[in-house]
Amino acid sequence: MTNYATSSCKRQAIVNKEDPSQLPDCHSTSSMRPPGQEVCEEASRRENNDTVHVNHLPVEVLCQIFEMAIHRHYYIISHNVLREYLTVRWDPRAAPFNLLHVCRYWRAIAQTTSSLWTSLSGRQDLPHSPRISTMKYCLEQSLSAPLDLFLSHTDHRTTSDPLHANKMLQLFATEAHRWRSLAIGLNSDLAEDFIALLQEYGADRKFLSLEQLEINAACPETLLRTLMSLIPVLKSLRRLYWNHQAVVHPPLRLPWNQLHFVYIDTPLSPQDTLSYMSQCSCATSITFMDVRKSSGPQGSPLTFKAPIISLSNLKTLRLRGKGNPVSLLPYFFLPNLEGLEIYAVHPPPCQYLALEIFLERSRCPLRRIRVHNHPRVRDEDIIQFFQIPHLAPIPSVEMAGYCVHAQLLEILLEHAGARLIFPRLLAWGGLSREHYVGWKDLEQSEHLEYSYKDGKLRSGLPSIVIP
Repeated sequence: MTNYATSSCKRQAIVNKEDPSQLPDCHSTSSMRPPGQEVCEEASRRENNDTVHVNHLPVEVLCQIFEMAIHRHYYIISHNVLREYLTVRWDPRAAPFNLLHVCRYWRAIAQTTSSLWTSLSGRQDLPHSPRISTMKYCLEQSLSAPLDLFLSHTDHRTTSDPLHANKMLQLFATEAHRWRSLAIGLNSDLAEDFIALLQEYGADRKFLSLEQLEINAACPETLLRTLMSLIPVLKSLRRLYWNHQAVVHPPLRLPWNQLHFVYIDTPLSPQDTLSYMSQCSCATSITFMDVRKSSGPQGSPLTFKAPIISLSNLKTLRLRGKGNPVSLLPYFFLPNLEGLEIYAVHPPPCQYLALEIFLERSRCPLRRIRVHNHPRVRDEDIIQFFQIPHLAPIPSVEMAGYCVHAQLLEILLEHAGARLIFPRLLAWGGLSREHYVGWKDLEQSEHLEYSYKDGKLRSGLPSIVIP
């Protein structure tokens, strides 16, 4: 994390303004000594004693310690997709506020280290919710540093001020030119204010630094369409998370071609998913979380011919939905894809033929592939998946499911050609209820259940008996 610490002269000025009667004396007066004298005394101390008082540490190190103290009191209240939107627990007994009352030296450093004051939340229904006056103080202390903001509409059942979030938004808007990331939960009232803000400030290009935007919307489609029409004014936007659980009639007019990170969690048809994904020419990571099942033959998502679309920058792709999201893959050429995850709910039979076609065409340098069928994977799908020849060089291949390990064990014991179909396999579990089969380097939180190699089964757990 970057420190925006000011010079020692400015810190000295702040220290001199403090009222000594309000703060305990500091053990160190090094900030008031000439630099040469401080260096000599520091060298002398280290010759005589290996221990160094905390206030004799370099200012940069002390700043890092302060930031670690703040992180201990953070809540993760975002969906945590783009980044951890860490928001301070606004408790006067916790950092950074308690740092102001230790001594004049600490107070000076804390007040002039703007990175301690840049991750801000206007959410009111958390313990020790921030007040408008507190947010004003933090904005002042953050100087000119980029801001990471979280804001959510107020639950009327948990607060006496239903417009608290709207007031916070207006306060944050005074520093719109410093917004680096914004996670915002919208109801109708807050959406109207946010739209007005984009209309007013977007035309003046005041959002010059906004790179990440996370929107969780619970408002009518008319407001969503207006909001989407204004997102393109954010010319610096590179990472977008969009969550709206009701169906929005296409098209979603978002600036697809300027985004590097795309995460869309709203119901979409396979045709619309194909259309939007094809516009993500700069994206390195794409996720579509709710691809709805088509009424086409055998659950096929697309019933028309389309040209092959090349996305040369894409490295990570996640597709999740009802039906057969994997059948979107043959429409793409992804030569640099490194990670692929497919989550299918009630998929049709023989779905992995589309995956084999895609891998044959793209020859991408995949490092990890995971497929998940819900609620249950078919035996024939397990066999079809592991027969794909292009899986062999991939370091991490995972098929996930609640009973997939038991199904595979039954296939290995009963299938006559198991040795040819499955040259090497592992079955393992983790912290969740899901089980996995495939191969990878297991993590510390994962446990091996059994392994299969060259026709031989070996148990990884005493509770599993392999005949």
